[in-house]
Amino acid sequence: DQGTSYGVEMEFRKSLATLSRARLLRNTSVVLNASLINSDVKFSGAAAAAQDANRLMMNQSPYLINAGLYYNDDQAGLQVNAMYNVFGRRIFAVGDIQFPTIYEMPRNVIDISVSKRLGERFEARLGIQDLLNAQTRLVQDSNRDAKITGIDEDVMRLRRGQYSTLGISYKF
Repeated sequence: DQGTSYGVEMEFRKSLATLSRARLLRNTSVVLNASLINSDVKFSGAAAAAQDANRLMMNQSPYLINAGLYYNDDQAGLQVNAMYNVFGRRIFAVGDIQFPTIYEMPRNVIDISVSKRLGERFEARLGIQDLLNAQTRLVQDSNRDAKITGIDEDVMRLRRGQYSTLGISYKF
């Protein structure tokens, strides 16, 4: 019947070049992005009887945090990036009369990429996604209180694995 979603997002970017003449800091920058979101869905009548009548929007986290550390040295032909991401607990599957709502719990993700120019025409690249390989955890709100506590049961735990790439490119 009714749904609302509102929030605030902040982004901060800073080159570290102004902190020192050192080559490392001159070529490094940081980025931080954070969002706070409040969402709400309300049902009435038959729809309210069939599923949770007052809940968060499905797949909407109450917060998101992204951070990045970037190093780019054109002179050396080297670029190194490290990115971090975490999201707040979010609804994975909306509950109904028979089955409680299932939540996806927060997990930390770090991605790293490195590229190095090799002469004028070659470039080597390395990438690792989900370096931590943190566990994905889905939890059923067994007592239907919209909170995850020791009473609530894990529906699934898994590690998605890391994804790594290594390559060499040649420019004609």
